[in-house]
Amino acid sequence: MIICPLTTDECSKLLVPRPQECFLMTALPENTSQKLSEVWTSIKDTCSSLFFDVITAENISDSTDFLCKICKTIRSVSFGISLYLAEFDISAVSNIFLETGLMLGFGKKVYLIMEQGNKIPSNLSRTDCILFNSMNDLNNKLRKKIESLLELPRYYVNTVGDIALEAKDYERAARYYTEAILISKDTEAESKLKDILTILRRKRGGTGLEKRLKQDIDVFLRNLQIASSLRVRLSGYGNHVKNKTI
Repeated sequence: MIICPLTTDECSKLLVPRPQECFLMTALPENTSQKLSEVWTSIKDTCSSLFFDVITAENISDSTDFLCKICKTIRSVSFGISLYLAEFDISAVSNIFLETGLMLGFGKKVYLIMEQGNKIPSNLSRTDCILFNSMNDLNNKLRKKIESLLELPRYYVNTVGDIALEAKDYERAARYYTEAILISKDTEAESKLKDILTILRRKRGGTGLEKRLKQDIDVFLRNLQIASSLRVRLSGYGNHVKNKTI
């Protein structure tokens, strides 16, 4: 169950998956400097080389409340990067760490990126942190973090997810399988998520939790197919434009 920070009631928004996407929490584009532009480019290039797209709040088209938009995005992506530079003003820093806190609260992996010499906030001392002194240093350290992240889906699918499934803790199992899909589009995790949906559909009656879980999984899988189809179409369109330009 997800509690909405705006209404303090159960969240009614359904998860729209963004597999292999990273949410970058940093200063807004109008506040960019040369240094920030270089760091952005470095982060995006490193993520792209490992098949992750990077999105920011400005990339998200949504007419709902801004905080609601951020929450939905955080729940739907693979992981987050929280980028802090000493030059940021207090309003940017406040937004960055609010979003970081939300992401950690949802159990998402977050990498805090700061320049060497900056002091890590005490409440984030247990968060994976990358302290860098050059773009090359940042690239190497971030790459190692993401490569470690890519090892998690197998653990989620073949160990903790299966243990939860065997114990008939379908909500916990579904959470592990969902995260595996978001990180690496794991097809085995998708298959096992479909198995849970089949089990829940065969149950007569069922608890309120099971009914909500059944709806959440059903919508997630359908939206996953839509997202995959859209990516294929956009990729094809991009290739068409590229060939036409050439």
